[in-house]
Amino acid sequence: MKSDTEVNNFYSNIVHEFRTPLTLILSPAEQILQESVDPVARENAHIIRRNANRLLKLINEMLDISKLENNKMVLNLDEKDIVFFIKQLLESFSPYVSHKNISLMFYTDFEELLVVLDHEKMDKILNNLVSNASKFTETGGKVTLKLSLIEKDILQIIVTDTGIGITPEKLPHIFDRFYQGDTKRFLDQDGTGIGLSLCKELTNLMHGEISVQSVVDVGTEFTLRIPVKVKTKHIKFEHIINVVPLKPSRGKDTVALNISEERASLPILLIVEDNEDMRNYLAHFFSKSYQIVTAVDGMDAFEKTLSTVPDIIVSDIMMPRMSGFELCEQIKKDNRTSHIPILLLTSMADWEKRVEGFEYGADDYLSKPFNAYELSVRLKSLIENRERLRNFYSGHPTNETKIIHSEREMKFIEKLERFVDKNLVNENLSVEDLSEEAAMSSSQLNRKLKALLNVTPNYFIRKHRLTLAKELLKNREGNISEICYRVGFSSPAYFTKCFSEEFKILPSEL
Repeated sequence: MKSDTEVNNFYSNIVHEFRTPLTLILSPAEQILQESVDPVARENAHIIRRNANRLLKLINEMLDISKLENNKMVLNLDEKDIVFFIKQLLESFSPYVSHKNISLMFYTDFEELLVVLDHEKMDKILNNLVSNASKFTETGGKVTLKLSLIEKDILQIIVTDTGIGITPEKLPHIFDRFYQGDTKRFLDQDGTGIGLSLCKELTNLMHGEISVQSVVDVGTEFTLRIPVKVKTKHIKFEHIINVVPLKPSRGKDTVALNISEERASLPILLIVEDNEDMRNYLAHFFSKSYQIVTAVDGMDAFEKTLSTVPDIIVSDIMMPRMSGFELCEQIKKDNRTSHIPILLLTSMADWEKRVEGFEYGADDYLSKPFNAYELSVRLKSLIENRERLRNFYSGHPTNETKIIHSEREMKFIEKLERFVDKNLVNENLSVEDLSEEAAMSSSQLNRKLKALLNVTPNYFIRKHRLTLAKELLKNREGNISEICYRVGFSSPAYFTKCFSEEFKILPSEL
């Protein structure tokens, strides 16, 4: 049986081996950025570089964990101005928080504070804390870092955010290594579960302590206390806190619905993904084939689904606020949106998760990493299946759609049919009346009936009346004029015109 030391050494060697392929990913990406003038190639190279660097950061964290396990990590003390050090660190987050329109604030009692500590390890701790705080703070929120000295030689740094928070049952475990808990709300939801554990172990190595407080949907506060040797300090304005705001510019909104005359006939694709690079990559990849709407999480997506009623949705599963599973469930149980096909994306390849996705009503499933062209084919197939259903209805009465539509959609169609039946003699029955019965807006009803049956609400009313009239004429239950008025037409001539257009025969020929 292998000893812990042998296992750790093997683990460390494997992690080191990741560096060579990463170098071969990063170097060509850098070359493309330097040499290419193609904007698409440059944007893809930026995505490659950002995510390769993210992977490199994770690898470095794993190596740090390995060193800590083998007691090979030591403190490297140096003397620096911690105020300037933190300002530099926060400035590196400025582009990211600007894009999200997050206020990033630094409060300090000092204009200058020269201290002796391991600044490299402090950088890793603060980078993790500020990165998590920024990631899980919504647009327009705030991230704050406060610096002070307590008991003369204890450096205290408090990182506070107005983000999604951590549930009480998960809070005691967030510093546990590899713990991710409920990934729908947990702070480290799209990472490895080692970031905060590394913060804790580096803090212990520096003989300090780290603690956390959090309230769901209010925010989270991490308090870091590290013993330091203070060399010099300059207090500004008699201990009054000096505020250094890093003011963000107005961040770009998610990609909005783009409808121009030449693109109006394209289907609408809603992309739901909390990773910005993935979201933008998919939006660009599908921009020629679809009208694109994007959302940053399930809650954002459901609101946009109601307002735009897309033709198809592709959604990640693990997202803050509302997961892909929850989004799928919401969409499938709402009559306004239940007809929309949904393809779920996930990092988890196990069959149980696939089954869970189908139980929530997903129409298809694809595991990450995926080929974008395969995703394109699957989306096209889902849309073509829906198109076949619409084409089927074009030449058939509504009651024949029972063989192909889901039970929920059939109940919806039958509900509208019963409403038309109840108001059959009302020649003024309108789309607004039908929309009110369906409990949705006229535009939502129009898009739903277009998606389900390829008809407008007006045509739905008229075809149902004509289909019933055809049956009455076949059964000799009245003459043409009587049946015309009975099904809600005000003029036998107009009834004859509509009937012949629909069935290609005159009413008198039955």
